[in-house]
Amino acid sequence: MKYLKINKCLFILTLFLLAIFITACSDEEMKSIICSSGDKNLAMKVYCLFGNNSSKESSSDKTSDVSDNSSEDTKVECKYDSECSPVCVGDIAYKQGCNPRTGKCEHTFEDNCGAAEGLGFGDYIIKASCIKGECRYDPNVINAKRAELKQEVADLAAARPVLRSMMTKSQVICDSSPENVDFASMAIDIPSEEIQDCCMTNSAYDLKNTQETTSRADFVKYNCELAVDLGYDIGRIDEKTKSINQASSDMYNYAKMIENQ
Repeated sequence: MKYLKINKCLFILTLFLLAIFITACSDEEMKSIICSSGDKNLAMKVYCLFGNNSSKESSSDKTSDVSDNSSEDTKVECKYDSECSPVCVGDIAYKQGCNPRTGKCEHTFEDNCGAAEGLGFGDYIIKASCIKGECRYDPNVINAKRAELKQEVADLAAARPVLRSMMTKSQVICDSSPENVDFASMAIDIPSEEIQDCCMTNSAYDLKNTQETTSRADFVKYNCELAVDLGYDIGRIDEKTKSINQASSDMYNYAKMIENQ
């Protein structure tokens, strides 16, 4: 009985000391000192075996909580409208504001860049494009239009000598008397459809049908009118070429200006 009483007292003492260690040794430095000691009683051994594990689990839980909170923080895009940049969706430019409830940037105002009036260069209009959430004029679009104008000038330049040759032949026939007209030798070449569509704005005659007429007098009269009309056509080509070149030059200067901004 005496032995049991002694063991009971030791057990109670051990629990008492264990409670003291768990309460007093919450400091990590003290834990290290206690548990690194080679001379430990039963309470110290129990604490070092179980107390540290519970501490680690608690620390792990805290780390997990921090990680969860950090994960939630990363989902928040914004807190203020100034943190939301404008965006492009096709030719639509959207302003954005911050939704304080969701922490997300949302569309607040839209501007259809393609529906705007556009920028005029002579007879040509350049439409605005959506760039970085704003309606702007794209230098690439302007330079692409300049390439089209360059080809248009080349087509006009190719048509001019054809019309000039036609005008010269018509004038020769006009200056001749009807009896001296030789249909076979004086027939005028019919220009291509591209040249007729592009440049013959005044000469609204069917060349083939007129040249097949049996009346020499009518043929001479027709060529006198045609020579005048072709002269107007050539003048219009020169005016149009000058206008296109000026528009192309203005486009070039404007593209350079916005590129340097």
